[in-house]
Amino acid sequence: MGARSRSASPFRKLDSGGGLRPVRPPGSAGRTLLSDRSVELWRDPVRFVSAGVEQHGARAFLTRLLLRPTVVLADNRAVRHLLRDRETFHCGLRDMFMPLLGENLVFMEGDRADSIRASLHGLFSSETATNYQAITEWVTRHWLEQLDSDRPVDLYAAFKQLSMELNLAVFLGLERRERGADVAAVTDIATTHWHGLYALPVSVSVPFATSSSYKQAMDAKEQLLTLADQMLRDDAQSAFIESLKLAVEDPETRRNHLLLCASAMIPKALASLLTSAIVASPQWKERYVSDDGDISDDDLTCVLLEVQRLYPPFFGGRRLVTRDAQVGEYLVSRGQAVVYGTAAAHRDPAVFPNADTFDPERWRTSNKNDQDKLFCFGGGPRACIGQKMYQHILKVACRMFISEFDWHLPATWRPTWKHLPVSRPTNLPSLVLSRRSEAEQWQDATS
Repeated sequence: MGARSRSASPFRKLDSGGGLRPVRPPGSAGRTLLSDRSVELWRDPVRFVSAGVEQHGARAFLTRLLLRPTVVLADNRAVRHLLRDRETFHCGLRDMFMPLLGENLVFMEGDRADSIRASLHGLFSSETATNYQAITEWVTRHWLEQLDSDRPVDLYAAFKQLSMELNLAVFLGLERRERGADVAAVTDIATTHWHGLYALPVSVSVPFATSSSYKQAMDAKEQLLTLADQMLRDDAQSAFIESLKLAVEDPETRRNHLLLCASAMIPKALASLLTSAIVASPQWKERYVSDDGDISDDDLTCVLLEVQRLYPPFFGGRRLVTRDAQVGEYLVSRGQAVVYGTAAAHRDPAVFPNADTFDPERWRTSNKNDQDKLFCFGGGPRACIGQKMYQHILKVACRMFISEFDWHLPATWRPTWKHLPVSRPTNLPSLVLSRRSEAEQWQDATS
């Protein structure tokens, strides 16, 4: 078992009470444009953070990103502090991404954020999530029936299709069986919109202004808003839309949140997690899944928590420092930015023993009370409001896939990862899926 305590770095000193005194993170922001390391981060953010941690011997370091002095955090305790303190640390993605995604809870601050979150809470509660189980099962069952078990399947592409269909069915009431053409059209628009988010490394003054992909994405945004307006006007489109209309009075707030729900952000995250579960399956499938495809609810929960820990869909987040402050054991200054790496914080050995090992059992033993130390869906008062719903949908879809199919990854295969815009393996082999029902029929026939 790895050590749970955090050893003091050589530059740490004790305060008068015998505790460790807060310190400035090691590193340098430089003073010129040539000091900026945004492109390095863009190429491989996970490697950028891990290399900085190794270089400085600390789980926080100072550098320059997006032309601003930036503290990079890989310290789990510091990230929790950062995400809980919304007064000192404001959203650092607003100027970059709000033009494409609209003003929604992701970017809101203060009392307005509290008010909108309170209004929307009932739409995403645990109780509400179970109301969408029938839709989730219906869409997933149809998707499973369409998967080809006679030839190799690109599972990441297949999971992207499933995730988008689930998203459109739950939020917009568009189901492929009944409105296949509409689902295909909205999927194409949402994909174009999504590609604009990461078209180029960010220009601080005018994000992506010269990118043709960005311009196409802005056009796609207007098409999605037109669809949102139409659905908000029409009657009985979906239970979610009807609930949204009752919960939120302001028309602009309604359409911007429906835009977020119609975008590809949520489906990309879900597809990433489903794919990562398959990548990690040699470390859990034989242990937890029976020959007929059964897995207990508790076992599946532990597996998916470990998938989220080691393979979070999104790299992390960014906050702007509004006043001199302390985050965890580190000092930060007004005007700086703070970037946190989710994957790095999830591998902090001070919190997760044997942090690089895929071990679902940790959620029953050493980390049984540590779900609040996962930041897959953010954390604190700005945490993703829909996380309980998405966790429920993830579990239902994963269980149905396991129940329907068996699969085997090549024993010598090792994944290589791309982390932007979402984490996914770039070399996932196409897999031949075996329907468990067909295997059982063959066994009965030959017995």
